[in-house]
Amino acid sequence: MKVEIGPLNNYSSSKELIDAINNWILYYNNTRIQAKLNGHSPVEYRQMAA
Repeated sequence: MKVEIGPLNNYSSSKELIDAINNWILYYNNTRIQAKLNGHSPVEYRQMAA
């Protein structure tokens, strides 16, 4: 995560940093495609298994 959102001093306020972290978490869980999950995001894979 540190590499993907960049150095902490790039953000001018704590709210901006919190927003960046929240956006990264949403991307990581909902959009990011995993080869080991047959090309699905983690959320899609869990929905298919249910």
